[in-house]
Amino acid sequence: MDRGGRRRLPGLDHGDGLAGTAGVVTAFGVAACAAAELMEGLALLMSVTAAALAGFLLHNWHPARAGLGAGGSLFTGFLVASGAVFARAGQGIGAGAGVLSALTALVCADAVLVVLARRLSRWPVTRGRPDHLGHRLRRLGLAPRAVTVLVGAGALGGVLVGVAVHTGRVSAGAALWVAAVAAVVVVALARLPVTPVFRPRQRSAEASPQVTGRLRVRNG
Repeated sequence: MDRGGRRRLPGLDHGDGLAGTAGVVTAFGVAACAAAELMEGLALLMSVTAAALAGFLLHNWHPARAGLGAGGSLFTGFLVASGAVFARAGQGIGAGAGVLSALTALVCADAVLVVLARRLSRWPVTRGRPDHLGHRLRRLGLAPRAVTVLVGAGALGGVLVGVAVHTGRVSAGAALWVAAVAAVVVVALARLPVTPVFRPRQRSAEASPQVTGRLRVRNG
């Protein structure tokens, strides 16, 4: 989970505000789980991380003036994933796996979507192309800000379920519903073509320096 979390968050750093938004929501969720276990230090660390990412979103929101980059997204993913694992340490394996999966449902869905789509199209998994979650949502006609809001809403839904399962407010089976919804989304989006369908637009002074290309999102 630790290694997977730190490698999955960079996958969302292909568009303005996506990785930052998912990181904020997930970090607050981990902070809530840590607070429920009376882990004040971990709860404070996750809260500070979430606050820092929220402040960074002021510069990373579309059109972005700065991006997390590979180093920033890897470190953020490592920190949040480690906090989630530590908060669940010593508890049931089944329920723990459900909580961790729900907390990271969005980034896991993006990773599975990329691997599945590239396997189906016989494209090398390690060779980048515009087939991440944000790329496909843009092809549905959503504006860049709408994509960020939708990604944040998806992350929030999984985090709320994860926190509720962790605190015992709902049964561990609720995490299965999160996995089912994520699977449906992955299968539906995997059917979309990866060839850009938007007409190229001339870059303006307000264009994001973080991303390039027709979809204003990075390949990879």
